[in-house]
Amino acid sequence: MTHDNRAAEPVAPKNPQRRPAGPWRGALAPLAVVAVALFSLTLYASSGAAGALPARIRVTAGQVLAPTGSETTSAYFDLANTGQSADTLLSVSSPRFGRVMMAHTVQEHGAGRMEPVRALALPPGSRLAMSPFGTDLMLPADPSQTPGSTVDFDLHFAGSGTIRARAVVVPLGG
Repeated sequence: MTHDNRAAEPVAPKNPQRRPAGPWRGALAPLAVVAVALFSLTLYASSGAAGALPARIRVTAGQVLAPTGSETTSAYFDLANTGQSADTLLSVSSPRFGRVMMAHTVQEHGAGRMEPVRALALPPGSRLAMSPFGTDLMLPADPSQTPGSTVDFDLHFAGSGTIRARAVVVPLGG
């Protein structure tokens, strides 16, 4: 008895439009994922945000001038950005007085006048010492603001959020 080793089933004709699977066909999907990831990382790195440490804001030396009979008085702080990213002081408020106006003294024709300030930029590594001759905070005068008492403030920064700071009431000139 002779055994025929040929396949008993007929072989289907090959589809002329179908290409045979090559060695790269299975690698296309992972390669596409890697390409998209590299492109995204390149965009992120070129945006300047990659590796940049946040701003580090320090608020110190808070002082409020004791009222001297006018309707308003001034407050001053030293602001320092010891971080590696810029930040912006957007506004200041006080639990006691509500919104406090940021202002800057402008000298014209030998006289100074106050102008409101919308925001204060603090570049990395910068320091701003508020003073009566530059930037300060204007708030209502209150007779209970006697030397040695304190006033709380909330400084609202774009990147660092709200920082609570306390200022000591000091007499004019001291």
